[in-house]
Amino acid sequence: MSSMKKKPILVVGATGKVGRKIVQQLLQQDPSREVRALVRNPDKAQKLFFQNNLKGNGNLIKLIVCDLGSPDHKVLNNAVEGCDAIISVSGCLRYSKLSDFLPTRLFSDAGNEEFWCDDDRSHPYFVNFKTQSLLVDLAKKHKCSRFVRLTALSAGYSPFHPVSIILSSVLSMTSRHHFRFEQYLRNSEVPYVILRPGGLADYDRDAEKTYVRVNPCGYLPPTGRLSREDVATLAILSCQQQQHEGRLLDPESNYTLGIGINDVVKQGIKGDGFATAEECLHYARDQCDKIDKTVQDKYYGVAVGIFVYSTLIVLAIILVMILSYLCCIGSNDAKSFLRG
Repeated sequence: MSSMKKKPILVVGATGKVGRKIVQQLLQQDPSREVRALVRNPDKAQKLFFQNNLKGNGNLIKLIVCDLGSPDHKVLNNAVEGCDAIISVSGCLRYSKLSDFLPTRLFSDAGNEEFWCDDDRSHPYFVNFKTQSLLVDLAKKHKCSRFVRLTALSAGYSPFHPVSIILSSVLSMTSRHHFRFEQYLRNSEVPYVILRPGGLADYDRDAEKTYVRVNPCGYLPPTGRLSREDVATLAILSCQQQQHEGRLLDPESNYTLGIGINDVVKQGIKGDGFATAEECLHYARDQCDKIDKTVQDKYYGVAVGIFVYSTLIVLAIILVMILSYLCCIGSNDAKSFLRG
């Protein structure tokens, strides 16, 4: 008797540097399982998945084209329908504009972004929060067994943490929208795993020299960059639900995992952490998410406002001092000239 065909897995952001590794690992692990790749650029996806053919498995990839900044609800619904799990590793890189620091924008209530950034659909509000929330709703509708989302360590920091302030100031309040989506997911009743890495790197980690660190509380201090290969492996293992697939996490529990690396210290002694992704998840299995899901927002606008406006005031004072000094020098030179 033939075994029951496994349901597809949807990878959101499949052409990104993490997403493409997830697609490749999925096809290598189970060539019979369909992978649905949600992408924005079909030409890029064709080159990655079909021309390169991913070691002969390109025919098992179903491309779904959708711009997460301006998503088509019907396209997303069809993408999610019938899937076993969703792995969302999409994101956006939008540098802040001067208009983002207007008080009416910094200190407005969460969710008001749509009224003033509608003309810029690359804003993290749309890509990291609104469309991700829509995917969660569809996952609930179609009874997906797990939603795995890649956010960032900064989502677990205080808005007044230096890392949060810098990222929020430079990257359009990205930490705020990661955190708000996490809270939406926690309140959705969809089984989930949230992965919070620090920086990401393209190199392959040497397990003899570095360990992967994991904290089931979702927090780690700023750490070295974790390889995208490790993140991809963690994401795939997080959505495996069946025992015969090598299930490591409790399918009835939810998790928020802070992940990073720990370099070898002197004398060859390794710090806290684990050599493999499997060991990380085995460690986290009995430590489900306990983050307060009633908090809908944090004071990111206040933190950024204090930083930005204080910086402007200091710069203005320095500028006035420089101008005063130059005027004083000019006045003395003029007096010397007249006396001469």
